Amino acid sequence: MSLRPQRCHVGRASMLALMLCLGTIALAPPVHAASGILTCSGTETLSFDPALTNTPKSIEITVSDLFGPCPITPDPQLTGGSVQRQFTATASCTTIVLSPPHSETYPWNNGQQSVVAFTTTLVTQLANGSLVVVQMGTVTSGLDTGFIATKTTTDPAFSTVCDSPQGMTTLSGLVTIEFVGL
Repeated sequence: MSLRPQRCHVGRASMLALMLCLGTIALAPPVHAASGILTCSGTETLSFDPALTNTPKSIEITVSDLFGPCPITPDPQLTGGSVQRQFTATASCTTIVLSPPHSETYPWNNGQQSVVAFTTTLVTQLANGSLVVVQMGTVTSGLDTGFIATKTTTDPAFSTVCDSPQGMTTLSGLVTIEFVGL
């Protein structure tokens, strides 16, 4: 029995394994995340506990945004996302509660996320009584880091529901989030 063919066979197997390994490394897709303009629309639901009435009181407000569709995205697999946060404020049917500067983490359906630090809020009341709330800030980490974020919410007029004796426990409106690079 000759040792040479056996060494050659082991050598070929090792070489084949090395070539397969190198081929896998060379063909692996890049690990970086795409970035680019993002626009998603959806709905925002506000929950009030206890119910919002004409009497000012401390209320826990839960904001739940559900995004989708996303007509402009840096990743074709990104079609939606969500965010939820809570804060407490003294509120009533006759006061507008502005969200203080805060951060929101958006988990996207493609497994990525974006963290946005909102620092500016503008509120406009339309002639029909609905409110347009615009929050502006910067994406501080994740998808589109460094981009400018603008979140626009339009809530319907709520004075008639809010004026009822039992008050208002929820309010739903439209929301859009946009990330734009500089």
